[in-house]
Amino acid sequence: LLYNVTDDIVVMYAGQIVERGTAKEMVFDPVHPYSHGLKGSILVPEEGTRGHKLTAIPGTPPNLKHPPAGCRFANMPSRNAASTAPPSGSSATTACIAA
Repeated sequence: LLYNVTDDIVVMYAGQIVERGTAKEMVFDPVHPYSHGLKGSILVPEEGTRGHKLTAIPGTPPNLKHPPAGCRFANMPSRNAASTAPPSGSSATTACIAA
């Protein structure tokens, strides 16, 4: 697991950094909806996971040939699924969640 091999994790979406924090913060308490989606896409090879369906992030990624101005996650339906700030005392930073 990433938590054991790195100190910090940076999450990018469509070429933009959307969240960064310590490995512990990013694995156990991600803030950005895309970070949550990535966490939900991890399958741990344990008994009984063979039929497990991965969680999809609703919406369509932006056209990167003609990217939108500002936040590239702004048009995704789940963009407001998390708070706009990391928890108090966290060193994590997040970008472009709020409408």
